[in-house]
Amino acid sequence: MRISIVDHIHVITVLLGAVMEFGDVEQIPTQSSVFASHQKSEDLFDDKKPIGIPLPPPTVICAKETSGISTLNLYPFIHVKQIDINGVSTSGIALIGSARQANGYCTLKNVRNLSDR
Repeated sequence: MRISIVDHIHVITVLLGAVMEFGDVEQIPTQSSVFASHQKSEDLFDDKKPIGIPLPPPTVICAKETSGISTLNLYPFIHVKQIDINGVSTSGIALIGSARQANGYCTLKNVRNLSDR
């Protein structure tokens, strides 16, 4: 395991189910479901066609397996002068440290009625 050292971090926005984590964690689960709709349009929906795309089940995106092997780091530090993050959103993870397991799952649907101008 290494120690993370950051001199300066500048984060503008963290929203919509996002995680901003400092330090070591065992597990980070994030999940978001977003549905945005404006006006219902008769032309948009057809009862014969299914709406949407079937999505696969959530899976592990970052997993560290441990074994009986021990490691000795001669310089156990990760040193960074500056980190700039514009935004973390919709099940995003910004982690300074380490995680044994990180799960992220996001579903989005956006329906709009675009009318003639």
